[in-house]
Amino acid sequence: MRLLADFPIQQARLKYTNHAPYDQNIEPPSLLLPGSVCDHLCQSLRYFSQLESLFVLDINEAVISPELFWPSDINAEAPFWPNLSILHVSFNTMAADGGWYYERNPHVTPDSDDEDVAPFNPDFESMPPTPERVFAEEEARARDTDFSAESDVSATDYETERQRGRIYNTDDWFRSWPSPKMEALLQAMARAVTRMSRLRQFSAGTWFHDHDRGYGVNFEFFYLRAGEQQVVCDAQFEHDDVAKQRLLWHAPELWRMSDAVEQLWRETLGQGGIIEYQEWDD
Repeated sequence: MRLLADFPIQQARLKYTNHAPYDQNIEPPSLLLPGSVCDHLCQSLRYFSQLESLFVLDINEAVISPELFWPSDINAEAPFWPNLSILHVSFNTMAADGGWYYERNPHVTPDSDDEDVAPFNPDFESMPPTPERVFAEEEARARDTDFSAESDVSATDYETERQRGRIYNTDDWFRSWPSPKMEALLQAMARAVTRMSRLRQFSAGTWFHDHDRGYGVNFEFFYLRAGEQQVVCDAQFEHDDVAKQRLLWHAPELWRMSDAVEQLWRETLGQGGIIEYQEWDD
């Protein structure tokens, strides 16, 4: 039997979709194995990313945990990526071990005259997992539907979309500010970078779609090693210096790295390294 490491993999693109709840008042449950504190999927992806033959890795729409970048076992040997040079990770708003990586922006107090919009609560806490609350209306409609009868598919589809708009109120999509749970993930990313000796480019983040404005924004960062040209992205360095290591954050207004995360990145950027923030209004 041949092991995965025996195959000459140089570039990999992984994509899997697991949609977060449309109603962000709901607290997503853990996706880990029952009774386990280890994210075995992300652990396996980390092992895969450390292959000597792997140079480029692109992970899309993943529900991840810090285990993707750093082992949760404090006694585990520090990982090392011998040849990984380009890494891109887009991750879901919900975390693999349950809960969210984002919360309501604490600097924004929404004003609305819409009676259907719940008032802003600064002490808001997510509701416990109640998927039946979200899908109750669809279930009731399914029980009352005669599937043996002929139906107008287009009309059914239209009704479904109309009902979905009422059930999944976009006013319940409010999470765009990194939550405390995000801190462990950002620290794991920054620690991993210190162990990627040949890393040239690294980007990671989450995309938010704003239905009211008709476009989306990203919470993300871009790291470029000295000599690397900036790739096409939403954010652009205002003071780009290709001769230096650079880190660009595309983040909500007023958000900044914690001292612990910044210190880890400073170790990677070295003396004279550039850190920039491009802010977007929430």
